[in-house]
Amino acid sequence: MATHRDQHRFVGTVLRNARLAAGLSQTQAARRLGISQSRLSQLELGNRRLAWTDSLPLVELYGITVADLDPRGRPSPENIADCPPRRRL
Repeated sequence: MATHRDQHRFVGTVLRNARLAAGLSQTQAARRLGISQSRLSQLELGNRRLAWTDSLPLVELYGITVADLDPRGRPSPENIADCPPRRRL
């Protein structure tokens, strides 16, 4: 069974890989999100819990879905960059 720490690391890895796939540095992404680069770094390292309400700006910026952040039955975080971008309706 995965611990909360494992879940935070999974989410962090997905976020990092999605950010890189979007061609953004931490500094660029943080500026667009209106958060500090340090906070984004802590999220990506899994040292900080991501609230679902805080995930919406991230997934919109990175072109992924909230479901991609769910470790249950989702692609591995390493493969998220290989997933096709989601179309916006």
